[in-house]
Amino acid sequence: MIKLKQLLEQGWSSDAMHDDNYDLYYITRRIQYIAEQFHEQIESHLGGGANGLAWKLKSGKVLKVTDDSNEIASASRFRTRPKAQHIISYYDVRRITEFWNPKTGPYGRNNPNDWVAIIMDYVTPFDESQKLWWDRYEYVKRAYLDQSIPDAVMVEQIESSFRDTRFKNGPDEYGSAPNVEAANWWKSLMPQRKTVIREFSSFRVKDNEAHGGNMGFDSFGQLVHFDIWSKDQFGYRQTKTRNLNRTIDWTPDSTGIKDI
Repeated sequence: MIKLKQLLEQGWSSDAMHDDNYDLYYITRRIQYIAEQFHEQIESHLGGGANGLAWKLKSGKVLKVTDDSNEIASASRFRTRPKAQHIISYYDVRRITEFWNPKTGPYGRNNPNDWVAIIMDYVTPFDESQKLWWDRYEYVKRAYLDQSIPDAVMVEQIESSFRDTRFKNGPDEYGSAPNVEAANWWKSLMPQRKTVIREFSSFRVKDNEAHGGNMGFDSFGQLVHFDIWSKDQFGYRQTKTRNLNRTIDWTPDSTGIKDI
């Protein structure tokens, strides 16, 4: 497989056309055009993973391109629900039409219609220390998300958990003093606890889904769960994609967007 960076640096080749990363290469080269169909402008590239890439927009939102069917289904459903403080908000979800290359014709890694562009909130992910405090102390996180535990008991648990002088940041990092910074960080989340619990319950977010890699803060300092994708969001039912907005078309008509 050719790395996406190499594709972007070297451009088109006959070998590249049949590489698994070619779809993302094709999309990346045309990402400004995609953003314009949402009346947005690209500010910077944020990064990506196995199933897509994300860009920050000048409006402060994020444009994500993905072919993950569960994430697409979740985004299409969450977009129609009332906005929540602690769950990522989705504003627009559009399918990208078939790629066309003049040398080879239509092409898509699986099915060209698998690729979807999503407009969503920008969230600042946890930094490395925050990830450690959230994930390493699993029992603290479970207690924080447990409605049956009163706030006063939760605060006591935070204090006792980080009072141990053996550990600085976790069981593998020894220190000579209690981790006051971690304890204060957890305490700073207490005012949000009730609404976090209520919204996680409403959106069926389980504590093992809300790991440090998909938690962060919005511009107001609110704790936010992002990167929603699990089928468990909707119980044991298979997630199905709801009606999406107008399709992004590589050969636009006068409006720049092709209706479905």
